[in-house]
Amino acid sequence: MRNFSSALLGLSLLAAPAAAQGDPAAVVRALLAGAGLTLPPFAEVNLPPARVLQTAPTAPSLIPAGLWATLPVPDAGAIALLSGGVPGFNPAAARSLTPEAAENLFAAAVARGSSGLDLFTDPAFRGDEVYFLSQELIQKLFDRYEMRVLTPAYGSTTDGQAFHMIGLAIGRGRIDAFYDLDGFQFNNPFFPDGRYKLAGHVTEIIQGPGDLEMTGISIHVKIFQPTIKRIVKISPDSARVETSMGDRVKPLHAIRLR
Repeated sequence: MRNFSSALLGLSLLAAPAAAQGDPAAVVRALLAGAGLTLPPFAEVNLPPARVLQTAPTAPSLIPAGLWATLPVPDAGAIALLSGGVPGFNPAAARSLTPEAAENLFAAAVARGSSGLDLFTDPAFRGDEVYFLSQELIQKLFDRYEMRVLTPAYGSTTDGQAFHMIGLAIGRGRIDAFYDLDGFQFNNPFFPDGRYKLAGHVTEIIQGPGDLEMTGISIHVKIFQPTIKRIVKISPDSARVETSMGDRVKPLHAIRLR
């Protein structure tokens, strides 16, 4: 298999123009062009390198100091969900976000002009404390606030089934979203690039402010199916979406009250 792959790569390089042979992305574009095909818009690869806004001071946390200690312990169902899905989960570190605390948090995010990417990479979520949101609270927040995210609270699949996010845990530098379906496809009205596919457990790792690595999300664009790997904020109103088939800069929108 390795020899076959090497031979295939050699043929690809021979078929590509000499100017493109030092650049794998250019090789792909040249081969597709020779076959009368082009990469879909989502798979553009000739964008400048992503640069996280590390030079800007980190914004103060939207989570009030001491809030975690005032919150209730999650119920047995939530603990079972997290224990079975989150590596190294410590039940003693988890608390359930209350509707009042959640409303205060999202109202503060709106007042600051934060996007969902800003909110979910808040400094408080990079510490040891874990905040759990129940299905009912998640749906309430998404009904009240418009958040342009890749992981919706609920909706319908492309074949007509209802799906729901049944739990969300944020803390220890990660975000874990759990759904009642696995491997389902749906159309996201905020991102009409193609048809999205979510795993039953989507994991996002917080790399820093405005920087999320993720697993469990892919998108169908024509004949392609890139996996979304990372989203990085590169300016106050834009982010770079990195995929297995190239990257694209997309606008960032602030959370707003519906």
